[in-house]
Amino acid sequence: RSGSLLARTCLLKHRQIGLIILFAVSIVMAGGRIPKIERSSSTMRQLSGKETKELIERIPEIFIDALGRAASDFKTDEIAKLKQDTNFLKANLKLKELETSLLQTVFPNAHFYQLWKLDVRPHYPYLIAIIGNKLYQMPSNFNRLLLEHNLEVNDKNIIELAKAFVIIALEGKEITFLEGKRSIDKKKSPPIYRVQLKVRVNDEIQIYGFHIRYGQILWATMNVEGETDTKYFDFEIIEEPPKRGELDLQGQINIATASPSKAYVEWEDSKPHYYLIVDSNGQATNDPVKFELSGFQTNQPNIAILVRCIKTAYTDTLLYQPVAIDSSGNGSFLWTPNSQKTCITRVWAIDTVTKDSTPSKELTLEKVVTGRFHDNYPDTFTVYFTDQFFQGLNQGANYPATFAGCVKTAAIESWQKQAFESNSHKLLIRDYLVLSHLCLKW
Repeated sequence: RSGSLLARTCLLKHRQIGLIILFAVSIVMAGGRIPKIERSSSTMRQLSGKETKELIERIPEIFIDALGRAASDFKTDEIAKLKQDTNFLKANLKLKELETSLLQTVFPNAHFYQLWKLDVRPHYPYLIAIIGNKLYQMPSNFNRLLLEHNLEVNDKNIIELAKAFVIIALEGKEITFLEGKRSIDKKKSPPIYRVQLKVRVNDEIQIYGFHIRYGQILWATMNVEGETDTKYFDFEIIEEPPKRGELDLQGQINIATASPSKAYVEWEDSKPHYYLIVDSNGQATNDPVKFELSGFQTNQPNIAILVRCIKTAYTDTLLYQPVAIDSSGNGSFLWTPNSQKTCITRVWAIDTVTKDSTPSKELTLEKVVTGRFHDNYPDTFTVYFTDQFFQGLNQGANYPATFAGCVKTAAIESWQKQAFESNSHKLLIRDYLVLSHLCLKW
């Protein structure tokens, strides 16, 4: 969000050049424990200014992604000049290519790069994958790598793909894989696979858990052995219902941002993402969002709007609404969501008979806590959050609101300790685990 105060939480990781990844994995199967030892060398190669410039010329999104919100501070001609400045590119983006034999075997068409995010202080490194001229954020777009390589997670490759994910998530740290376990729940249709990997990172034991269904990873977690906190990895679920990859339905669906729709749009990584506030300070807003359909055949029958929660373990269907298409090939529906279910959703128009779908749009149903830092000052704050990010915790259904109140208290006390130039401050909860420590500190 824009504003002089942005609560972003990023786990900064130490990187090494010329590292060794050691696999000492015991795979637990129905037939017992099978010891398996593998060694794989890995390098983090620094790109030259010339190599960085050539890569950005081929894929300009890399530079725009690194600039993030800071891109709006530059004129078009200024950005063009920076793209040609090899010294600037090398010194600021610090592009490095991550190479490991496992990643090259599993994802032969992908190249992995570490670069630095420049629109926050302090700058921090993050990982992307490049396939052809396409850019994917890592590890959140891991399922996209599977799709690009025509891979589905199954019993034969499940351990290898889980190890590849851990390598990507750790972005070049020295790793020893200690143990791998897998299980399958055949009572579900399709079945659910579960994988657990135990990993040594320096002197720390980390335990990764994976929940796999529909041929992809639905969610993943990480616990440090002996600690109770759980880190949830943010995934894009490729869920073009009911089958992946079927985008043959003529027409498109859009999310309106003009009245009576109360949704608003922000651009993230050069892509639109839509938001709707459904709860403000504990009260339902009852604000609607309008879905607009266009480009369909005249009076086309059997068209419906589908809205599903995505990412982590939420896959609930929030809306399945038939829509009448008129003689111009258009249709619309005004929807008021239930404020009790807040999450990131994906929105499609689908043919209820053929099950084909349009490309999807992403809509976040969110809650906010707002207020003023002090009665005698105009400065205001806004805390954004969704219940989805707290799923799986045992503190109860009221914990998200309690936590947001904790962030509010921390923000007010922080404001009282220092002066801000702007009169509007927004806090965005992206990682409740890290922020919870801040709350406890305050």
